[in-house]
Amino acid sequence: MNDKKVIFISNNPQFYSQSKKDGIECQTIYDFVKGNSAEQPDLMDYIGFEEEMENEGEQVYPPHIETEKLIAKVKKGEVFEGKLSIMKNNNQEGRVFLNAYGFEVKIVGLKNLNRGLHGDKIVIELLPQSEWEKVKYAHLEDEDAPIFESDQQMIQTDGEDNSLKELIKKIHEKDLTPTAKVVGIISRVSRKFCGQLKPADLKDEKGEFAIREFIPADGRYPNINLRLRNNDHLDDKKIIVKIDSWDSHSALPKGHFVSVIGKAGDDLTEGNLILLEHNVEIRSFSKQVLECLPPESDNW
Repeated sequence: MNDKKVIFISNNPQFYSQSKKDGIECQTIYDFVKGNSAEQPDLMDYIGFEEEMENEGEQVYPPHIETEKLIAKVKKGEVFEGKLSIMKNNNQEGRVFLNAYGFEVKIVGLKNLNRGLHGDKIVIELLPQSEWEKVKYAHLEDEDAPIFESDQQMIQTDGEDNSLKELIKKIHEKDLTPTAKVVGIISRVSRKFCGQLKPADLKDEKGEFAIREFIPADGRYPNINLRLRNNDHLDDKKIIVKIDSWDSHSALPKGHFVSVIGKAGDDLTEGNLILLEHNVEIRSFSKQVLECLPPESDNW
């Protein structure tokens, strides 16, 4: 065992710093993969952006309120929690139906959406009443929107004060649609995205990687920035990606490449993309599953 080199790999900042203090060789996943990229260069495409690159540049969106403070504000009735639904024909407009109060809230513009994604569980703050709409549009359940496990997961309020009761009464009596802005995100929607890369346009300062913009097939979601090393072979492909983060300094979320569906325009590829977008698994059945089937015969 003396000739074996042990490296502790962690992306947890506390574990990383403590390991360094204890004299344990520690690397982030990014550093470890990059150190072995000569042998396996394609692995870098699956890593995405380096953590230290997350907060570069000017702030594009307002920062989100910390989770503990959000929960306290929700309990006091100062802000409201709900599931964000983005309009299919306009990804710069969203809505949240507040079941507890029986009215719908409209969110207009990227600044007010503040990095909220379709299906996210978010916290919103109402805008001044002068910005509310007088015409109330009907609330329609979105069948494609992710359904959370239970309404019991919603944060319980400490009770409605008189001012909140009066506000709710006014909304119903005058048939108003309040407008709001996203001030925090309780939980992100968990899903992968199918789509295609835009033509290459930018490169980072090191010149090793291309920063490519990915266009999701579902137009309710924003484009996603990917940091790819071997990307030329993906230009004519439909691919799958996943979002890693979306900090307030970035106009678009950052993600990483997952896999190739197939060549764009191919019937099988486009069919598989539709199935994947509707959460239908396209992988072949395993040998163990196939062995559970009865033997092939005329009576099968």
